[in-house]
Amino acid sequence: MQAPEILAAPIDPAPTPLPAPDQADPATAPATAPPPPPGATPPSPSTQASGPRPRTAPGEGRDEGLQQAVQDVCDVLALALSPEDEAALVEMDGTALATLLDRLKRERRWPLP
Repeated sequence: MQAPEILAAPIDPAPTPLPAPDQADPATAPATAPPPPPGATPPSPSTQASGPRPRTAPGEGRDEGLQQAVQDVCDVLALALSPEDEAALVEMDGTALATLLDRLKRERRWPLP
């Protein structure tokens, strides 16, 4: 039995160098936004496509994340929150939310008053 012949494409020993940035082909260059007209107001941070979102208060994002975590744990444990419980979550600060989350995970029930 004869071994199969393996066909391979020849390797180019000298690859074509990339053009300098100022000589790039405009058809393949990435699209960029045109410069703003003179006197135009720069875009606000909330309308920019990338970068971190600004927060209005220190720790606000952490508190929202902890509120969501408490709600998620309650969902997993099939604990229904009353409207009063949900309102209380919004009023809690990060420390209280973290304590509540730890208690929920440990006791697996909604804390009684």
